[in-house]
Amino acid sequence: MPRHARRRTAALAVAGAAALSGAADASAASLGALDTAFGGGVVQLPAGTQLHAGAVQTDGKLVVTGFTGKTEDPRLLVARLTPTGTLDTTFGNGGSAAVPLPSGAIGAAGDAVAIQADGKILVAGDALGDSGADGMLVTRLNADGTPDGGFGSGGSAVIERGTGGQGEANAVAVRADGTIVVAGAAIGSEKGVPTGAIGQLKADGSSGGSTRHLDIGESTIRSIALQGDGKIAYAGSRKPGQEIITIVGRANADGTKDSSFGDGGLRQTNFARNGGASSAFRGVAVQPDGKIVATGYAFNGSGAGIDKIVFRVDTAGNPDGAFGPSGVCYFNASASQNINSQIPAGGAGVAIADGHIYTGGGFDQSGLGALAIGAQSDNGSADAAFGNAGQTITPLNDYSPPVYGSGVALGNDGIYVIGSAGNLGGSKAQGVIARYGAYALKADPGPGPGPANPPIPPTEPIKPVTPTTAKLSKASLSPSKISASSKVASRNRTKLSYTLSAAGSVRLIVEQKLQGRRVGSKCVKTTKVNTKKKKCTYYAAVGSSKTLKGKKGSNTLTLTKKITNKTLKPGTYRLVLQVLSGKKTTGAKTTKTLTVTK
Repeated sequence: MPRHARRRTAALAVAGAAALSGAADASAASLGALDTAFGGGVVQLPAGTQLHAGAVQTDGKLVVTGFTGKTEDPRLLVARLTPTGTLDTTFGNGGSAAVPLPSGAIGAAGDAVAIQADGKILVAGDALGDSGADGMLVTRLNADGTPDGGFGSGGSAVIERGTGGQGEANAVAVRADGTIVVAGAAIGSEKGVPTGAIGQLKADGSSGGSTRHLDIGESTIRSIALQGDGKIAYAGSRKPGQEIITIVGRANADGTKDSSFGDGGLRQTNFARNGGASSAFRGVAVQPDGKIVATGYAFNGSGAGIDKIVFRVDTAGNPDGAFGPSGVCYFNASASQNINSQIPAGGAGVAIADGHIYTGGGFDQSGLGALAIGAQSDNGSADAAFGNAGQTITPLNDYSPPVYGSGVALGNDGIYVIGSAGNLGGSKAQGVIARYGAYALKADPGPGPGPANPPIPPTEPIKPVTPTTAKLSKASLSPSKISASSKVASRNRTKLSYTLSAAGSVRLIVEQKLQGRRVGSKCVKTTKVNTKKKKCTYYAAVGSSKTLKGKKGSNTLTLTKKITNKTLKPGTYRLVLQVLSGKKTTGAKTTKTLTVTK
């Protein structure tokens, strides 16, 4: 039976971190304090759910989006909660909307949400095909959670589909005239390479013009914010080589690059320090004065693991010297070396109101996952009146990492952190939501783009430290054979283990064993010219390499058929591990063989 024929419509149920004896009135907790009037402290959705973003309606209700099921077979999740943390039974089916898959898709996931002035709900995300992302999806729901039949086809519109598009949407915003702006990544002029992309739809879901691509190599836009003049501020990341770097930019109202901003419309920076490899932005907001604030994460090679970064630029795209040292503030986001390279703990989103900057997400407390929220003043320093010296960390002791705060949303009742806990993408993952006391709003902040992460008082600039080069040993792969089609966890994944003599980074390359032809001393791909040459075997890299952050001693991570950015098809592969020193590899390569069956 084709997967797209299935449709989940079961109602959700929520659990609080503390038992509720009855309905509680929404109350304003003290600044930065966990608000127990919201679901007893932390609202947990059922197992098999994952949340990516949220937005607060004018009536104080919170709309969240993500997906249900597993990563390889997701279904779009849109739910609404009351200010007390209970599911809103007037929305959809007991609080969650039953959203049909768009035609031709086998799965869908929500990554961003925005509320229109008329109360309708816009959700942006990915329409999935057999080989992964297959379109930038925008779905519109009526205020009661039913699909809006007057939008697109059956309530959904998809752009950048097929092998020539492979679009995926991470952000959405709506203009006063009803025009919808969606952003993420899609194939641009560099064929086969996904690059940051901005698309637009008319109010009825029809095309609002050509999708605009950044065309700066492999890159993605994670968050957008609309300016009063119609221009589009955005933030995300780019992968120019083995490292990942931040991008913050501004586009004109039609999505083309604003040449008056930064270098040709954007600014690219790697904020990693002390030998750390990568950094990325995940949230952006625009201040009333036009300055742009972006937040994200940066690896810190000193052993601190992950920093949250908050960066502000002026209207021309230059670092704002009045904000921290040279426009950037660092906040520690892990109690020790964070080794989960899949789920960095840094800033996932930002919300701004009345001169207060909120950033939130996850925090790694020496192996125990936590949600976190922080506040900064207008000069970037930690707001001492908020929480504990500018931040609040909420441990979720039921979960060792990953706990991933993927969004923030600001409303009259407080600041929300939206995320997930447990084995992300698996059947035991749970969407989690917490609310914290915030400053009273002087004016409606509007729907605003939302994601966020944690803070700790900014640290003083640290002098560069020459990192100790680690040595890799005792690498193993168990099992060495996995199934490409099985949905049983023990059959479709493997554990990669290795030992490091010191904390450091390891480059992982996946290569497929292929049959070729012998030409001279080399084995090369078979072509019409060499087809009669002697057969031979060779290995070719599959997708891009992956950088693993490892601690001193034993390290273990779980791998599926999508180890890199490419899904592995049945065949024989080898995993090549080599220690990184800065941007260069060092030491001997370690190779492990992996067989993928049907």
